[in-house]
Amino acid sequence: MAVQTPLWLDLAAVFTSAVMGALVAVRRDFDVVGVLALALVTGLGGGVIRDVLLNQVPVFLHEATYEAAALAAGGLAVYFAPNLTRIGWILLLSDAIGLGLYGVVGADKALVNGIDAFPAVLVGMAAAVGGGVLRDVLIAQPPAIFRRGELYALTALAGIVLYVVLDRLGLKLAVSVALAVVVTTGLRLVAVRRGWHGPVPIDAVTSVRRSVSRRR
Repeated sequence: MAVQTPLWLDLAAVFTSAVMGALVAVRRDFDVVGVLALALVTGLGGGVIRDVLLNQVPVFLHEATYEAAALAAGGLAVYFAPNLTRIGWILLLSDAIGLGLYGVVGADKALVNGIDAFPAVLVGMAAAVGGGVLRDVLIAQPPAIFRRGELYALTALAGIVLYVVLDRLGLKLAVSVALAVVVTTGLRLVAVRRGWHGPVPIDAVTSVRRSVSRRR
């Protein structure tokens, strides 16, 4: 049921992700070149990973509007950096919205290209977290997806799965996208607010032994 992803939706994913990259660069005291470079990498990275997985030439190589969207986000951060970086929730909100948008766009493009539902979810996940991973590697910090902390990748997964289910049910693209992005963004914000954490590895053998010992 998936239809061709509209350009505005793809550009929205690029822009919001690039905003996050640019603001991180500003907080790290990068110069203008560094801010724009990190905006480009963060904004375009998820799309490059997605397109490579789909065996396609990355869209930014034949459509300059993608670079323009990322650079516009970088320019916004450069000119309004003092105000934007003081408002901490803007960083979180831009990251959450970018996570949701990129996940949905990635899954949609996979479905359009005839990929089955489960692999499409995986493509969406790779697109959602890809730009953030590249950003974190460039600034020499562990990628958010690998750090123990508030729910990150799982919030993207929830939105992507919801989008694929709604697509299979035949809902209109705009409705499916809106609901999926709202779920991802909402879960991410609530997770940070309430300190929700993802599951961690456990020692099952020790847990069983303790349980048996208590019963005795």
